[in-house]
Amino acid sequence: PVCDRFGIMYDYRHKRIVIPWRHWMTGECIGTNARTTIDGYDILGIQKYMFSKGMNKSCTLYGLYENWDYIQKAKSVIVFEAEKSVLKACSLGYNNCVALGSKHVSAEQERILLGLGVDIIFALDQDVRCEEVLLMCDKFWGIRNTYFTFDRKKLLESKDSPIDRGIDIFDELLNSKYSYNEKAKRKLEGLLNEN
Repeated sequence: PVCDRFGIMYDYRHKRIVIPWRHWMTGECIGTNARTTIDGYDILGIQKYMFSKGMNKSCTLYGLYENWDYIQKAKSVIVFEAEKSVLKACSLGYNNCVALGSKHVSAEQERILLGLGVDIIFALDQDVRCEEVLLMCDKFWGIRNTYFTFDRKKLLESKDSPIDRGIDIFDELLNSKYSYNEKAKRKLEGLLNEN
């Protein structure tokens, strides 16, 4: 059902999972990301991801078109890095999710997130540095309630997404999420002053 809802396909010839990206408002397919399923792809010199030629993923958010109603109903949006996390979260009952397609928020993605009028929860991969997460949150300071997950208990592996270890750990990370508030802003300013 999740694969049908998001239009996921498999390319048997190239051994890739094909993930369509849709324009957040119209639903029009703007391109695809093809993720390899070949073991040892890096040793073999095979690209893990291959975006279709000319695709501009920074002009939309993956999953927003499919999850719009759920996001409005939940009054919050969970922002992941990758499409895989959105799909996994949806299969576990979290339908208010989107993905950036990278570790950074583009100016257009920022505008789209602000326009949703809901709380924003960043649930980025474990290898994203704290100051990068805080910088991302700072873009929404004073406009939207903004939160971020932080694996204080070391429940995740070094490159995990917060959803990778299953629903119980994800629930724990969400329930202990941090608010980007005055204290977090001061911490960010201190980190930036150190550099």
